[in-house]
Amino acid sequence: MGDVQGRDGRLRRHPQPVGPLPFNSPEGLEALTFLTDLYKDGAVPKSALTNKNVVADQALGKQEVAAGLMNVPADAEIAAKTWGEDNVIVGMPLQGKKRVGFGIPGGLAVNVRSKNTAASDAFLKFMIDPKQITSLGTASGFLSPRTDVKVPPPNARAAKFAEALQYTYPGDTNPAARQVMALLRTEIQAALTGKKSPKQALEDAAEQSDDLLARQR
Repeated sequence: MGDVQGRDGRLRRHPQPVGPLPFNSPEGLEALTFLTDLYKDGAVPKSALTNKNVVADQALGKQEVAAGLMNVPADAEIAAKTWGEDNVIVGMPLQGKKRVGFGIPGGLAVNVRSKNTAASDAFLKFMIDPKQITSLGTASGFLSPRTDVKVPPPNARAAKFAEALQYTYPGDTNPAARQVMALLRTEIQAALTGKKSPKQALEDAAEQSDDLLARQR
């Protein structure tokens, strides 16, 4: 956990912020209040405060919860092999006012100090070729990073993940994004454990994050 998305689904991080981060907006407060209510009712395991987003050795893999929020195709395949094909259902991203999911595409980059830019350029062109994307996706189970290239899904579960891409946003890039997420995560944990109200936690997160970004401009 650690991101608050706006109504359009985009994460509110920008290289040059034009105003305070809206963590403590009505939408942010509604979202965190909903989450804290779930936690109080026992619908969210305590381990969710610190665990990683994986199936093995976590609440979902131990069958202590009914659903996982952000799992990947490989997780679904492990679960299907372990529990049986009919016991695993892949759903769409959750929907409140709008159906929105969060996901980050895998990226290839060239080191700015590389002395082999010609070879790197040739490799990158090879990797993003439609035929290569289809071949790699078919062999690995990865989804296509391009809207104009479709990787045939091996089964209905994979097809559901592909269908969810239309609702998925990677967020806006910012060098301080991970630091902001860390600040927000700490405040969300404080709200879930009752140390702060959702409103206070988000106000503190917004203040700390705005201060962090102001010092890095």
